Amino acid sequence: MMYVALFNPGVQEQLLRDVQTSLTEGPLATVGAVYLGGNVAAAAVLTFLVNLLVGAILTITLPSLIVPFAGIALGAYRAVLWGLLLAPTTSQLALVMIPIPSP
Repeated sequence: MMYVALFNPGVQEQLLRDVQTSLTEGPLATVGAVYLGGNVAAAAVLTFLVNLLVGAILTITLPSLIVPFAGIALGAYRAVLWGLLLAPTTSQLALVMIPIPSP
């Protein structure tokens, strides 16, 4: 996915804008406010709950109950989106995403 984001940076830029918008408006604004507030424990709990409810149950499990094995395709789609979103294609993202051991 890094190659797609590297050769077409507009895809990653649009995804980053969409995530930023969703963390400031709509149902995820609460999660964004907790992150900005610096409350690590609340941010961890809210992140876990959002990923459990939306990521696991609504996106993967529920569709598989309706159409068998649909969750596999939707899980792969989510993995591709996360790969595009988190690919270290700029120097700013590389500093955050690639761990650099301290001497």
